[in-house]
Amino acid sequence: MEPKIITHARPIKDFLPRIGKQYIESKLVDLAVNLIPPTGIDMNQWLTYQPPKYRTVNQSLSASLTHNPTVITIEVMTSQGTEVAAMVQVGIWVSAWHERVQRLRDSRLSTVTLPVIITSVHEWKLYFAVDRGESIEMLRFPGEIGGTLSLQKIYRLLAVLRRLGKYGMDVYEPWFLDTFFDRSGLPECLRGF
Repeated sequence: MEPKIITHARPIKDFLPRIGKQYIESKLVDLAVNLIPPTGIDMNQWLTYQPPKYRTVNQSLSASLTHNPTVITIEVMTSQGTEVAAMVQVGIWVSAWHERVQRLRDSRLSTVTLPVIITSVHEWKLYFAVDRGESIEMLRFPGEIGGTLSLQKIYRLLAVLRRLGKYGMDVYEPWFLDTFFDRSGLPECLRGF
């Protein structure tokens, strides 16, 4: 897995949530931790079967996001920001991600849970974007995941980040590969040819 700074990555308008016919204003997040597809998975080939304006595995055409699926989204709050504002930003971003994944699958099946981290100064909070079918629910992890104010909190944070990395490799990667590729690494859209 690989962290990416995505402060300028805009979601594709067509994937943004809407109120009526009006798209909600896009919100940007700061960081993403992305899966590096295993050897034998040709993301370029797979994406060539997508329309040019959608040639990305994520919700953005930002070069750092097109080929590596996002596993964890991270929002860094400024001192003037509120947790509610950060949740709105992340909510719009994650909603656009869910829409992109649904269109890649051409179905409305439930999607893997996406971890989200919101940081404020030295505090780090963990949420899980859970697909409930008709909506995406942001569930807050009830415990403290650590922070950067003391060595003890840094070690706790490191342990949580390692556990999230394990989730990415043990749960997210198999889900992604089983959903979009067959055992030979062939894109789903080419199965049966």
